[in-house]
Amino acid sequence: FDQAWTRTALSQAELFNRLQNAIQTGANSIDNFYVGYFLQFKIVERIRRRSINIPPHYRTPYLRSKLSLHPNTLTRISQHETLLRLSTIANASVAYACAMFFEPEEIYEDPDLNRLRCVPLDSAPAGWATSKRHFITFQTPFDQVPLWCSRPKKGEALSFTEWASPRREGGLKELTGK
Repeated sequence: FDQAWTRTALSQAELFNRLQNAIQTGANSIDNFYVGYFLQFKIVERIRRRSINIPPHYRTPYLRSKLSLHPNTLTRISQHETLLRLSTIANASVAYACAMFFEPEEIYEDPDLNRLRCVPLDSAPAGWATSKRHFITFQTPFDQVPLWCSRPKKGEALSFTEWASPRREGGLKELTGK
């Protein structure tokens, strides 16, 4: 992941060690880990021409972010699979963060979190072949139902505020003082 916000009784090093172990072993809980928000930022490309990768019923131009399914040489797990496993850990909210910037000069504009679309990993399909290209696709920059492709499956896209909200169905629950 590129960015994380966590609440835990563990040191950062111990938290990372326990997260790595849980991802490797498939564990779905970590003691003394209370809540975590994890983002993996993706570049969004504007696709102007039709190709075999265009989802059915899409028209050009459309938007897509390439996903990494090539296994890491050390862990033998791809970035996508790592994030899927991380998303199964109790109290972890994991999403691809797709910034809707298309021209280089847009980076100098005032920050606007509304241009960030968060696609939770809990809507992602598992078991994709690593030999194929896979994407998250959007028909428009504010598309709320992107598609996970190569075989299209509906996903969910949220603003950053919606994704981080404890009131979101399927999101993290508010913590008690305990």
